[in-house]
Amino acid sequence: MLISLIVCTRNRCSSLRNCLEYVRRLESPGDWELVIVDNASTDQTADLLKTFVENIPFGVRLVFEPIPGLGRARNAGVAKASGEIIAFTDDDCYVSSDFLIRILDVFRDVRIDFMGGRILLYDETDVPLTIRPESEVRLIPPRSFVRPGQLQGANMAARRSLVTRMGGFDPDFGAGSPFRSCEETDFQARASQAGATGIYHPGPLVWIINGRKPGKDCKKLMNAYHYGCGAYYAKFILNRETRSRFLKNWYWSARNRLRDHEPLAILKELTGASAYILLKLRRLGKALGRVEEPTRMASL
Repeated sequence: MLISLIVCTRNRCSSLRNCLEYVRRLESPGDWELVIVDNASTDQTADLLKTFVENIPFGVRLVFEPIPGLGRARNAGVAKASGEIIAFTDDDCYVSSDFLIRILDVFRDVRIDFMGGRILLYDETDVPLTIRPESEVRLIPPRSFVRPGQLQGANMAARRSLVTRMGGFDPDFGAGSPFRSCEETDFQARASQAGATGIYHPGPLVWIINGRKPGKDCKKLMNAYHYGCGAYYAKFILNRETRSRFLKNWYWSARNRLRDHEPLAILKELTGASAYILLKLRRLGKALGRVEEPTRMASL
């Protein structure tokens, strides 16, 4: 199998229907498959998927992941995918007809291990959030600092061998998990620190329907984003090998936010970082308790 396209969805039946119509129009790059992960939806998603697979000329795998969380859902999709290249888009996105062909073109360069592509607004009246409109190719050398949002999960791909080697996505990150963003950034950063080469390439293109207009919805989204970013920074700062690089970049990011009059963004990041550290401490305490309990019982 050349390439697997994974779409994860949760309670977005209406947007998923439109997303799949664009997937249906994809030009075939050769031997490929679609993997759809239903992440514990409670709406009409299951009925939609049943109807969709009845009239499709390409291979489709349906996966059900009962525990909410985008990182966990992506892992469930990867576990069932068989492509040499694993590509991702989101259920609120429309892929260009040559999307898979363009991704395979990027990976013809044997140096490239993972990539992110161009993301444009479908509705130009939406707030321009979670987009990547740049038209220049940008290489991400091994052991780089990967900035949150630098490559986004709505248009991302990696070699299967790399995904397997990195152990997939961290289930603590992504929509529906404790930290509702940065599951793709965390994966890319771990891959880069392990010596992988990444790239931003404008060739593969998707349009996003974020549906957000100026107002409270945007503020809520950005608060969740900054909270997840703080957890992402904390994870790598806790690692001795990456601590200095991530501390330095977080410092300069905070300086830029102060310059741009965004102190609340810094506060949200600090809150997310603190929550991540507390989560790790609680898990460590539980693990130590499980180790000590047999010793106490034996002494009795």
